[in-house]
Amino acid sequence: MPTYTFQCPECGYKFTDIFPMKDFDGKNVVCPKCKNKGVKKVFEGSFSIRKNVESSCLTGTCPLTGR
Repeated sequence: MPTYTFQCPECGYKFTDIFPMKDFDGKNVVCPKCKNKGVKKVFEGSFSIRKNVESSCLTGTCPLTGR
């Protein structure tokens, strides 16, 4: 299940919660600190680590490996 990060515009509290993708609409999320119902979803960047970097390089020379 994906995790979503929210921030309350009322009190500024930032929190993370887990919802199944099929059930998440973001409208029923309540701030656990002040109980405000108008929380906003915050984009949290993500990254991944790839073992085989060469397979992701589409050109002849990969800028990460130099090969």
